[in-house]
Amino acid sequence: MASATSRPPEVTPRPAGPLRRGVTEVGELVSFGGRSVLGAPGAARYLSQSTSQLAKLISGTTLLMFAMNCFLGASDVSFGYFFLNSIGAGDYSGLVTGLLTPRAAITLMFGYVFAAKVAAGWCAELGAMKVQQEIDALDSVGVDPMRYAVAPRIIAAALFAPLATLVSIAGQTAGGWLVGVAVLHGLSAESFLSVHWSSMALDDPLKALVTILLQAVSFTVIACFYGLRAQGGPAGVGQAVARSLFVNLIVLHLLQGFFLMYFYGDHVNLAIGG
Repeated sequence: MASATSRPPEVTPRPAGPLRRGVTEVGELVSFGGRSVLGAPGAARYLSQSTSQLAKLISGTTLLMFAMNCFLGASDVSFGYFFLNSIGAGDYSGLVTGLLTPRAAITLMFGYVFAAKVAAGWCAELGAMKVQQEIDALDSVGVDPMRYAVAPRIIAAALFAPLATLVSIAGQTAGGWLVGVAVLHGLSAESFLSVHWSSMALDDPLKALVTILLQAVSFTVIACFYGLRAQGGPAGVGQAVARSLFVNLIVLHLLQGFFLMYFYGDHVNLAIGG
């Protein structure tokens, strides 16, 4: 009687560890971002989607962004006035807002507001479309979801960046003026505005615009990426939103540090001194 042929034991694949899963997820995110940005020109046929998203951005976010920057500008001047007043330089409180506003304050505040309100909302919208099979329905009728759902949001975010920069600067200035001039009565309006604008270099707002533009596009890509990966019903959508917000906050501080070092690392570009 022939002996039974022995089979080699089946090897169960080891589950991927957290490091491998993280690297894989980053690679998929980068690939998704590249396809999204490259596919943005193809969204011209869906111009109404881009304008609709832009209108929602302007109507729903502009006032909030102005108010949040107002509060931050008020805090900056409050700190700057009492600090500088202790050495007899309270009239130069506008120096604080003039330096901080375009370099760090408005870019950070934009990142927090955009990531928490706009990007999280878009992630929830796309996640709901995904779990309700609306994304699959678009595919079934020959509509590319990347061009119809993702690219218009990227275009809207990019178009919103210049307005967000102007509104943020206005909010910081208004908040600083309100506290320094109207509340503390520590200096005149002319003195505050003169120091505020003279301490701000001409290219500082442009550098802030570049930072805000890249933040807006990056946050939108990340939100869309996790929204389209949502599964399992409302709970899955909530997990996707939380994940996208977590990643966006990390990216925010990485971009903030990078551009601060890139623009001001070798020269602080202060409009004072000799």
